[in-house]
Amino acid sequence: MYSSNAGDAGTLSIKKESTLRVFIGLSGILLPVILWLVVFIIHDYYYPLPSISHYFYTRANPYFSVVIGFIALSLIIYKGYDNTDFIICTMAGIAALVVIALPTHNLAIVEENKYASYSITTLPVNKLRETIHLIAAGIFLICLAIMSGFQFTKTEQGLQSFKTKEKKFRNGIYILSALIIVFSIVSILLGSYGIIIPERFYISNHLTFWLESFAVWAFGFAWLVKGEAVFADK
Repeated sequence: MYSSNAGDAGTLSIKKESTLRVFIGLSGILLPVILWLVVFIIHDYYYPLPSISHYFYTRANPYFSVVIGFIALSLIIYKGYDNTDFIICTMAGIAALVVIALPTHNLAIVEENKYASYSITTLPVNKLRETIHLIAAGIFLICLAIMSGFQFTKTEQGLQSFKTKEKKFRNGIYILSALIIVFSIVSILLGSYGIIIPERFYISNHLTFWLESFAVWAFGFAWLVKGEAVFADK
């Protein structure tokens, strides 16, 4: 991406990469909001569903599939600064595609059919599919945390000894974003098994949805910052 050739071609390439980062970031930030809004508008149901993945079974499915699909393909074509960026983003992109291709368990049977009226489709119960979905979602978020906490904090080659105050501030945002993602993943694991967080409290307050939302919001904001939409060097 950053070729040694001087001139407009190299500048244009950098701008395109920055624009891609901004679109990825905006998609992550808007995803939970759009899904919730669609179900609210159609069904007048203002509570979130048990998880972001459960919106696959609602009328928000097209938005779920398109937005996550866009994020996935954008991550796969994202080149970044080095091969490590490419590998991590490709893994995240493939994992996101698996999340769409192999959905979570049926919404209609969750909490004694509480959400059946909002579900427009069902799939046969398949523990393997559901397990792969959860693993893929975990890989997706872990890759995003690694990108934010380790890759985004790097300084461009040749400028390692010089960091602007804006770059130092951005690094703080990247690290905080990674920590929020990791915290969300760990909390989902603990809450799902009733560890530390009482299971009834966890389920009744839709904490999987909120923790997933915090994770994708943190990921999205980190990519917005990396795309220089905010906190760019002066």
